[in-house]
Amino acid sequence: MHIFNSNLNLDAKLVKGEGPFLFNTEGDRFFDCWLGSGTLIFGHEKVIESNMQSNWLLPEGPKVSNSYLDLLGKIVDFKIGSLGFQTSGSSAVHRACRVARAVTGKSKVAVFNLFWHGSDDSFLFVGESKKKLSDGISDSAQENVSYFDSIDQFFDKAKLEEFAAILVEPYQGSDPSVSVLDSISDEQRNKLINSNVLLVIDEVITGFRSQYGSCASSRKLQPDIVVFGKAIASGFPTGLVVVSDRLTTSVKEKSIFWGGTFGASPIQLEMVEKSLIRLSALNYEILAKNLKDIIKLIDELVKDFDLKVSSGGGFGRLSSISSNKENTSSRGFIGGEKENINKAKKVLLDNKIFINHNLLIFPSIFNIYDKMR
Repeated sequence: MHIFNSNLNLDAKLVKGEGPFLFNTEGDRFFDCWLGSGTLIFGHEKVIESNMQSNWLLPEGPKVSNSYLDLLGKIVDFKIGSLGFQTSGSSAVHRACRVARAVTGKSKVAVFNLFWHGSDDSFLFVGESKKKLSDGISDSAQENVSYFDSIDQFFDKAKLEEFAAILVEPYQGSDPSVSVLDSISDEQRNKLINSNVLLVIDEVITGFRSQYGSCASSRKLQPDIVVFGKAIASGFPTGLVVVSDRLTTSVKEKSIFWGGTFGASPIQLEMVEKSLIRLSALNYEILAKNLKDIIKLIDELVKDFDLKVSSGGGFGRLSSISSNKENTSSRGFIGGEKENINKAKKVLLDNKIFINHNLLIFPSIFNIYDKMR
């Protein structure tokens, strides 16, 4: 029997997580650099038991408290006008684009090459040629999504009257040292506002990684919509669409479908609230130091394979030193790197360090040197 979910393959050897560690069937312990794609800032824990066990199957949770709203209000710099819960970052991104189209009355969304916005068919394409990243996707899925290499290229080539939004991550997943947001000038931001093109920032990876809520690059631009993912709920299935007060009247006037199974369920809301309380008290300098230590150690172990770790936005990624980015996928994989990457991954495993196949590296509250002793 074949199982398509890679984490459920029958030959998988990793069977347990605890704190910053993963354990295999032989009882070997590996320091986890992936942490559930960055969602497990506090390490591997058992899901917090709900005190609402008798009604956990309710489709929607109880009314949120003022203290809960106060915590949510601090995750962005702008005044929040409205928000909606989903059960994944991918579905939250999809809802954000739906909101942008409804509010502006326009259909196109601009995205940038080598950025990643989840598994919705609309975004599983690469480059101006719109090369498909998966079989089974219809050509029509991408007809309202346009790809650009930079913000300058967007303003040079795009007809702004056709675009509902530009969608961007604060830092590029394939090379976290690259930020499109940092290159957006005040003049360009004002031009987006005057042209009724919404700035939608995808914080599924970067949210809560370098500071509470959205990252510094995101905050300074005063986006129209911000999207968060599972890090806001310590890995529990969650997506959150945050809409600025400036747009909320227009959003409420539209008939926008927000629904999703178990979005805003009692368990999800409780996980978000408890996670926000912990995150609001977290000293993020700990995460910054731990990321620096992880990078230093991994760079030393892979230096003979023409590989390095680039970082930004509170996370890192292992990549080739010398390769260019032509013909790369949206995750930045390059065919010629595979042999060196496989050798490097073996060296890391021999040193009891686990790195996931997408080569992303996230720090937790646990210092790698303390735990590896």
